[in-house]
Amino acid sequence: MEKMKSIRDIADELGVSKTAVNKKIKKLGIKSKLKKNGNQFAIDNHYETLIKAEFYVKTANQKSQTANQSANRAESLINTGDLNTNANQETQTVCDTGLRFENEQKDKIISILESENRFLKEQLQAKDEIIKREQELRLISEKKFLLLSSVDEKNTEENVSVDTVDEINKWWQFWK
Repeated sequence: MEKMKSIRDIADELGVSKTAVNKKIKKLGIKSKLKKNGNQFAIDNHYETLIKAEFYVKTANQKSQTANQSANRAESLINTGDLNTNANQETQTVCDTGLRFENEQKDKIISILESENRFLKEQLQAKDEIIKREQELRLISEKKFLLLSSVDEKNTEENVSVDTVDEINKWWQFWK
């Protein structure tokens, strides 16, 4: 069985407050789908990955904006001619670092989405298996019903034939 995590556990892993995690849960609209364990919410792996993905997307967007601002500043300095080669290299390094971080964040998001996809495929396979078993049980119950109805018909035919034999015996032996 998978280990359920609390909001505090997820907040500690991400290095954010419980309030921030709560806000993400409300934003995603999954609060009603979470299980309660005493006075805490128990969050399974599926919803945990959704919450973490939301934080990673926000972080990646912020870092991307910062890198874009740095690049814009560098470009404006280059355009004005106020930049020497040393500063140009420094700006290029800042831009490269921002882009590298953005790529790392995208890779994290992709891995989270892939794990989410695997989880959903497993759920779908489990549902398909349940449907298949239900169909098999339905077929078995239909066969059982048909067998029982045929047995009942045979029993009623035997009862009718026994009753008719008894009536015949009574007719011929009325003087006894």
